[in-house]
Amino acid sequence: MKYRTLLLIIVIFTLTVTKANSQVWNSQADNVDNLNAQQYTYQLKSVFFISQTEGWTVGYDSQGSLPYYNSVILKTTDGGITWNSQTSPVNIGLTSVFFSDSSNGWAVGYNGIILRTTDGGETWEVSNSNTGQTLNSIYFLNSSIGYIVGTGGKILSTTDGGITWSVQNSNTFSGLNSVFFTSLQNGYTVGEGVILSTSDGGLSWISQNSTTTNVLYSTNFPSAQIGYAVGMFGTILKTTDGGNTWVNQVSPVSGFLYSVDFVSTTEGWATGGNGVIIHTTDGGTTWSNVTSGTSSWLYSIDFVSDNLGWVVGNTGVINSTLVTSNVESDLYLNSVKIYPNPSKEYIIIDFDNYASLNGYKLVIKNSLGQEMYQREIMQKSLQIGLTPWAASGIYFVQLIDSLNNTVQSTRIVIE
Repeated sequence: MKYRTLLLIIVIFTLTVTKANSQVWNSQADNVDNLNAQQYTYQLKSVFFISQTEGWTVGYDSQGSLPYYNSVILKTTDGGITWNSQTSPVNIGLTSVFFSDSSNGWAVGYNGIILRTTDGGETWEVSNSNTGQTLNSIYFLNSSIGYIVGTGGKILSTTDGGITWSVQNSNTFSGLNSVFFTSLQNGYTVGEGVILSTSDGGLSWISQNSTTTNVLYSTNFPSAQIGYAVGMFGTILKTTDGGNTWVNQVSPVSGFLYSVDFVSTTEGWATGGNGVIIHTTDGGTTWSNVTSGTSSWLYSIDFVSDNLGWVVGNTGVINSTLVTSNVESDLYLNSVKIYPNPSKEYIIIDFDNYASLNGYKLVIKNSLGQEMYQREIMQKSLQIGLTPWAASGIYFVQLIDSLNNTVQSTRIVIE
């Protein structure tokens, strides 16, 4: 297929976190080529990375015709230094993207559109949704099982990788904006003042007490019990009991928050209007503003590890952050190297910059949160065979300290 290489205002920042938890963002690059005039009309609504180098972002070109504009799909294989435009089979705006591995991916958008690829976006095809509702969010547990939510309380599910989709009964007509599953059975969706949960894989959905009438735009669960939701007027909600109860957190902003992503049960980020990025390291007890370097509205955030993430928004902005630490310690949280990623047969993990790994262990979990591998760390380099326990998909490599704290979590893809 035909590609266009875009050097879209890729603003790469380094975030320095001091012991006092202050943060400084330093611009490393600001590259624009002759396509920047078109890029300014891009509204990028969703970003998803499967590794530190490979990711996608989708949205629409507001220069397109109303009401659905023209779809935009961009891919990077070098961590966002360059982005390639992929061809959509429809001229309809897209709102959400998700990949289960480097080959299998899906995107949804206006007018009930569902796109599916099995070759990393080289080609995309349309799947029949049997709805004209706007589809706002998509989430896959593996390459077969996935869910979509949208306006009018629409919930769709698939068990064949998105070839066919079935309607689930949400028991609401409220718009739904975000969906997230913590296991094959347990999932959550949030929307227009509502939070719904399922404990049977979506066969039934139950309304939870959201404690707010504000529209909620995004939800994220770093564990089976702990989850977060964000929305209008700076709303931040947290649950510590699997969604049975939700508590309002003190927010440092009063505008819209569109996206939330946690890399552990305590550390996470949320993004919103006018370049807002907020950050917590204590499970949301306190949130602090982070200078993003842009005034664009930031619609989506995705971290692949504790120290590397991306945000996207309107005017085609794509920002990435490299988080390092100068905490007075012998350990540096960005020092673990994992390669190759993606991988098929083995991964190598290097801890060369760690002065001490006494009492540390390595844990690998699948996308359902199930522990697939564990061992104590007795040496500075490990080679781990991936067969027979590792099926293709997304996994999380976690470094656990002697106090059982997760000090680093990195997303990897097994092909």
